[in-house]
Amino acid sequence: QQAKLAQLCLRQLASSVGRGAFTLGADCDASDERAIVLTEKVHIPTISLAGKLAGSNAGISLEGPNQIPATGLAWGEFHNGVAAGLRVAPEYTERVTGDWIAYNRPKDNSTSQSAYAGFLLAMGLLGHLKNLAHPKVYEFLTTSNPLTSVAILLGLPAASFGSQSSKISRIISGHVPALHPATTTNELDLPSLVQSSALIGLGLLHAGSCQRRISEVLMSAFAPGPELVSRESYVLSAGFGLGLVTLGQGSNAVGLADLKLADKLIRCMNGGK
Repeated sequence: QQAKLAQLCLRQLASSVGRGAFTLGADCDASDERAIVLTEKVHIPTISLAGKLAGSNAGISLEGPNQIPATGLAWGEFHNGVAAGLRVAPEYTERVTGDWIAYNRPKDNSTSQSAYAGFLLAMGLLGHLKNLAHPKVYEFLTTSNPLTSVAILLGLPAASFGSQSSKISRIISGHVPALHPATTTNELDLPSLVQSSALIGLGLLHAGSCQRRISEVLMSAFAPGPELVSRESYVLSAGFGLGLVTLGQGSNAVGLADLKLADKLIRCMNGGK
């Protein structure tokens, strides 16, 4: 029973990703009780991880080794928030304000914070996060929930894709130690997840620009460096970022020929040989 319930719970957590794709931009029917009203908080469905025994109708919950780790629950809530935010229809584009985005922030520190982080990412993917005032952006980045930082560092550049905005670039650079001034010491304890998100954020912001300094920083992530909790995801994120910066340029990347990026990448693929 516990194994079966654990399987159903994992399916429930994963279903948010599919729901986000299926209901993308679907919130244009005012008769739908789930429709977003821009004078109220967005409705984020509750994820239920409890079950009932067939025949007896008795409740059952996960126990012991079958319990889902806290990180798994947080990511499930995060994707649940993304799916809820992606329901915003294109017809609402001119009406989504930074104040409304901030208004949806929950008061407590429960799992709803992870769901709200997902909502922030959805607003970025839809291009609305650029309406958020920069003081509010910095406020979100100082929260104790790393998923909120992930949402900002991915959503903000996604909303300004390829713009090379200097303001947004400064925000992201603060989370990339390689871009900190050489004369300063890195006193920030940045989770590897946040650093990895910042590398992808650089790629989104500078997409197709072949910006040399950004390319060098992203390429440097492939070299041996400080130990991180998740080194593989950090390097993978740098690869995504570098691919975005040189998006569609191939061997015609202006100002990058002497860096021999392709040769270095092939060498990395071959184990450094």
